[in-house]
Amino acid sequence: MGEKNPPQTIYTNILDKIDNLLLLLSKSSKDSEIDKYRRDAINKLGGIKKEITENIKSLEKNSEWNTFTIAFYGETNAGKSTLIESLRILLKEERKFEEHQLFESTRQELFQKKECIENLKLVIVSIESEIDDLKIDLSIKINELENYLDYEMNEVKLKINENDEIIEKYDVDKNEIFDELIALLIKRNELNKVIIDKMLKSTWNMIKSWFHNLDEQAELEDLNSQIEKLGNDTLNIHSIVENYENSIKELKSNLDLDIERFKNKKVEEEANFSRLENKKLKQIQKINSQINATEVQLNNLVEKLKELSDGNIIGDGRSDFTKEVGSYYFSVGDKDFAILDLPGIEGKEEIVQASIDKAVEKAHVVFYVSKKPNPPQKGDGQNLGTIEKISKQLAKHSEVYFIFNKPARNPRQLRKMLVDKEEEYSLSIVDYELQTVLGENYISHQSVSAYPAFLALGNFYDGKYFKDREKFIEKIGNINSVLELSRIPIFAEWMTSQLVNDVRKKIVKSNFKKINKTLDRAVSEIGVVQLAFENLEGILNSNFELTSSKLDDAGELYERNILNAGNKVTNELKNKVRKKIYEDIDNNIENGVFEKKLKKRIEDEVIVYSENLNKIIDQRGKEFASEVSGTVATYQRYIEELVDKYANSIKFDFDFNPQINIKMNINIRTTVFGLVGDIVGLVMMGVNTTNPVGWVILAVSALTTLFGLYKKVRAIFDEDYHKAQQKKIANENINKVIKVIHKQLDEQLSGVKDEIIKGILDIKEELHQSVNQVQTMSDTFLKAKNDINQLSIEIIHEEVRRNGDS
Repeated sequence: MGEKNPPQTIYTNILDKIDNLLLLLSKSSKDSEIDKYRRDAINKLGGIKKEITENIKSLEKNSEWNTFTIAFYGETNAGKSTLIESLRILLKEERKFEEHQLFESTRQELFQKKECIENLKLVIVSIESEIDDLKIDLSIKINELENYLDYEMNEVKLKINENDEIIEKYDVDKNEIFDELIALLIKRNELNKVIIDKMLKSTWNMIKSWFHNLDEQAELEDLNSQIEKLGNDTLNIHSIVENYENSIKELKSNLDLDIERFKNKKVEEEANFSRLENKKLKQIQKINSQINATEVQLNNLVEKLKELSDGNIIGDGRSDFTKEVGSYYFSVGDKDFAILDLPGIEGKEEIVQASIDKAVEKAHVVFYVSKKPNPPQKGDGQNLGTIEKISKQLAKHSEVYFIFNKPARNPRQLRKMLVDKEEEYSLSIVDYELQTVLGENYISHQSVSAYPAFLALGNFYDGKYFKDREKFIEKIGNINSVLELSRIPIFAEWMTSQLVNDVRKKIVKSNFKKINKTLDRAVSEIGVVQLAFENLEGILNSNFELTSSKLDDAGELYERNILNAGNKVTNELKNKVRKKIYEDIDNNIENGVFEKKLKKRIEDEVIVYSENLNKIIDQRGKEFASEVSGTVATYQRYIEELVDKYANSIKFDFDFNPQINIKMNINIRTTVFGLVGDIVGLVMMGVNTTNPVGWVILAVSALTTLFGLYKKVRAIFDEDYHKAQQKKIANENINKVIKVIHKQLDEQLSGVKDEIIKGILDIKEELHQSVNQVQTMSDTFLKAKNDINQLSIEIIHEEVRRNGDS
């Protein structure tokens, strides 16, 4: 059965509360103008709200509430993956354990294939040996046949030679007999010639010859007997030679038959050998096919072993080798946890930043891995250093450790004391620096040397790792010693006993800490904006007070200028009328003419007076308008400069638009001149400068005593006295007129000051809108800051409650 109120609901609750906070902030007030400013401030809060929302949703999406997760975070090429690979092997991570089993079975299969190939090759050698034996047998048989044939040929040659010798001997005998026979035949021819001669010579001899009584005939018969005997001997010899020659022919014929039989036998033996050889060769070919097929399988097994060899997740020196986060799950005894292998923070981070952020949000503990026992580098002012990145990315975490992964690529670097005194001192500085940056989130450091442990624990098929392991074993002695010196077993024991302990509370604490840090960051961001507005408000308010004082001075000056202008023009009226009437009096005019002249002079000059007063009041109004507009323009220009300076001088590291659209209600051309025009118009209406007839009537009304006075001096006939009396009367009446005008001016100008004060106050109120606007923004941001801060406190209480329940 699931938890009634699972901790994951905290994200939705926070987002709802943030929406409610902004909704309350935007609640309308009685002042519609203030509402506008508040809405503007809330719109500016939208960027921060968006950041909070995105961060909270990202936490909601990436946070892990079930499996305790450790992120291996840090510099590029610091050996994070090597360390993780060693732990995977040592702690028998399921996938790695299966890989090792598969590697072993594959290696056994590889040995079997190699043995099979060797056996097949031995069979081929045996068959080739058989072929060689067959060749030897064939050679022996052919040699025997050749030897027998040679023997036969030699025997035949001997016999033929013997026969030839006998034949030669008989030929000699035959030649001798033949020579003897020739001699006998010659001799017989000679005897026959003698006998014939004798027979021809005598009949007697002829008769004797018939009876063979001649001596020569007896000799001839003996000679014929010899010739016949020699003929028979010749025939006998011929017959014997012929027999011998036939014997030779027979020997040769028999030899030819023997040679033919030899050839046939040789062909037969060779054919038999060829048949057996082809049979054997086919067997070899078949076996070679088996060997080739097995070698293909062997090569595939080799490739498979290379793939199954440990270290595939380990970088090859490229700064962006690891682009994706690797996730590995462990079960050690009754403890389950996960390890995340993050890309390096000093590579092409724009490629991997999103992956890093997600993994950091998911993890409950972060191992910052470095190959140097030194504090992370600081930035140069333009680019963030490693220390600033850590502060920004790891500030949300409740448990951060520094892992010094000492490089040891050579056996000489692996000593009994893995970390020397100098390195320990450097690590104490690391602790101090990270404690300063991360506060209570930073716990401590651990020291290991992952590469030797990886070599000691890993499965490798040839390659660099295999050779390095052999080198370490040769120098150090055995695998166990290499592993022990690396301190990885101690580190793994610490992880699985102390670190991965009471994980439920750690998970809650970590996830709530990330939420709180998000809210704290928002509070800090809003505080930066609020303070900026507060400072701007102070500067604007100070400038407003100065401008307000200048406007008051301008109003007072305008009031004085109008009063002085009225007095000046009135005095000019008095002097002009007196001068002109004196000129008339000096021309000895009668009293009746004097009366008309005085009235006429006053009427004419009052008209001029009205016009002059109108002009001077208008001029003073323009001067007043120019002064006020200049002061307002200076104020507004200063405000714009202040706002621009504020917008350009503060660099926010969050989504915030510093631009303030200050409401400038004071338009120099329309509003200022309008307000000043209203003031001037009221002043001019007050003194009625635009109505000369009214002033004439007013002035003439002061002459009511003129005729009474005239009658009193009427009897006076002295010319000088008469002139003096006329001038006296003129002065008295002029003074009365001036007095009436002054009185009227005083009455009409009595409201001028109030109108100026009221008009200036209206301008001030318009100018103060910029201060009100910034003040409203400052107050709105302060309220938002306090509300979110209160929400952060509520989250802390919620974390305490949940951990208390667990």
